[in-house]
Amino acid sequence: MNSMPLSPEPLALLSLVIPCFNEEQVIAETIRRMTHFCSELSDLEAELIFIDDGSQDGTLSLLREYAAKDSRIKVICFARNFGHQIAV
Repeated sequence: MNSMPLSPEPLALLSLVIPCFNEEQVIAETIRRMTHFCSELSDLEAELIFIDDGSQDGTLSLLREYAAKDSRIKVICFARNFGHQIAV
């Protein structure tokens, strides 16, 4: 009889997609609130996918900074502004 321990069931994954365009002034607070929300989830694993839609300010730089510190944060960068419909 094999007595290998059973691995726990993987949690379901919730992916939140957040389009961003020139959000430098508010992105830190958005990330703080979203990561807090994700931390409160007990039965789901969550990831935050930020889509930088061609921002001309420091949005992308801040997103990359936060992503380097938190593996739940993913960043996709568009070369130019396509509009939030395309980003989502």
